[in-house]
Amino acid sequence: MRVMLATIERNTCQRCSAAGGASGGVCSFDAPAAANRVVAVCGWLYEALHANGVSPAKLVLNRQGVRAWPSFEPLNKPNGALDTVRVGFLGRWDPVKGIHILVDAFKRLPAKLPIALDIRAAGGEGEKAAYRRDVQASAAGDRRIHFLSTTPHAEVGAFLAGLDILAVPSQWLETGPLVVLEAFAAGTPVIGSDLGGIKELVSHERDGLLVAHGNVSDWTAALLRLATDRALLGRLSQGIGSVRTMSDVAHDTAAMYRELLLGHAA
Repeated sequence: MRVMLATIERNTCQRCSAAGGASGGVCSFDAPAAANRVVAVCGWLYEALHANGVSPAKLVLNRQGVRAWPSFEPLNKPNGALDTVRVGFLGRWDPVKGIHILVDAFKRLPAKLPIALDIRAAGGEGEKAAYRRDVQASAAGDRRIHFLSTTPHAEVGAFLAGLDILAVPSQWLETGPLVVLEAFAAGTPVIGSDLGGIKELVSHERDGLLVAHGNVSDWTAALLRLATDRALLGRLSQGIGSVRTMSDVAHDTAAMYRELLLGHAA
């Protein structure tokens, strides 16, 4: 009995590009032939596997989840700026994560608009150092954009809970991303790219906003709308539903194995 968990690796395969990826493809399509079940962690990957010849009888959709979090005390807002809309980014330094899109969009906002951007990004060394420096140089002079230290895992929930909205400006197909689920678990809505897993997790106008992934003008317009409509932020926050947890993932995984074992025994 074999189960394959289908994941993606950047620039390893081009065969998924037809699924709508903004940059190079994804997973190996050779291993599924030997597997009894192939687990896809998001809908677009499920469809890509099917389109590339994996039998629907083998395919299982088992979306990712997050650990069950307690309620969080939000981190203090800088300088007590309670009237300032706080936008946050939590991720890593990589062009596919779209930090440059977010910064460029933010710079176009009116200078006196009460909005701030807190960027907590990891991995800005080595080959990613030049990208980090370029983005930071681009943001120089805009005092509303803050580059903060990376967040210890224990403080992720508090950071997210202290935001008015989390920005996920990815420029390629995500299979989660988990940070969307973590934001929802902290009670924070999401503004994200209309791609892949983000589009599957964020319900436009209900628990967040979806924006054309590479369109800086659209990102600016969406941020302007959020900064000038507190009622919208409240509605989006209230629209967050139940969040899938790792317990849910474990339950569905166990059910899949029980089904396989019963079929094998028969």
